[in-house]
Amino acid sequence: MLSTKEISEMLNVSEETVRRWIRTGELEATQDGKSYVVDDSKLEDFVEKKSAIPGTSLSKMQNLIGLVGSNILANQKAKDMAGLGVEILAKSLSKIKSSDFGYTPPEEPTPEDYEEKIESLKRQKKKLELEYQMKLLDIEDEIAKYQRLAKSSNQ
Repeated sequence: MLSTKEISEMLNVSEETVRRWIRTGELEATQDGKSYVVDDSKLEDFVEKKSAIPGTSLSKMQNLIGLVGSNILANQKAKDMAGLGVEILAKSLSKIKSSDFGYTPPEEPTPEDYEEKIESLKRQKKKLELEYQMKLLDIEDEIAKYQRLAKSSNQ
């Protein structure tokens, strides 16, 4: 039995999508307290049917990374692949010709990229330090104002 969270991670969809499938009766589930659990075989059947429908997220995943719906639960490797989501899709897409989908995989970061990021973070740090100092000065000014008021009221 699998929870909605486990299913959402395996199929790379939101938990709300899994709950919608359950509410609409597309995916057969058993209520366990406030949550739902789904039998492995029911999920296999559902994935097989859903992946055969063109345009669904499951059919797109099957086309992109070669998953076969009936093997998702039977094969642990397929479970892992389905659960990896964007990372596995990016790796799979990098093996496909970018012209096939109009996708160009991101370039590997260079040492210059790291240096640029370091400099950017240093600037952010300096900015925060200056903002902090400005706030301290504002508070010190307010303290001085109240000290003057207290001194003048005591005289």
